[in-house]
Amino acid sequence: MVIRRRLLEPAVATFVATAALHLPIEVPAAADAPVVIEIKGFEYGPESPAVAVGDVVIWRNLDIVPHSVTAVDDSWDSGLIAAGGRWQTVATEAMVRDYYCRFHPTMTASLKIDSY
Repeated sequence: MVIRRRLLEPAVATFVATAALHLPIEVPAAADAPVVIEIKGFEYGPESPAVAVGDVVIWRNLDIVPHSVTAVDDSWDSGLIAAGGRWQTVATEAMVRDYYCRFHPTMTASLKIDSY
């Protein structure tokens, strides 16, 4: 009986470990991850990302010159984002979605804000 038990224990442990690999794993909701927008080549990318109310939105300046992220009605503004710098805000339902670079006004983009 002891010998049979010693032979079965490793087999049962292997079975349990293998079965555990096939169990569903709960993944945190995507809303927990920030939305990252890169400023590169004098463009915002992605140009119109979908964000939910409450999402953190981060702009990273990968250009060698400063930029800004400024609402078209000036209701929110990053100020100067230096080369290599970043700025972040939290998306709100009332937030103006269209924005541009104060230093390079032809750089424009928008946020698609959902309130789900």
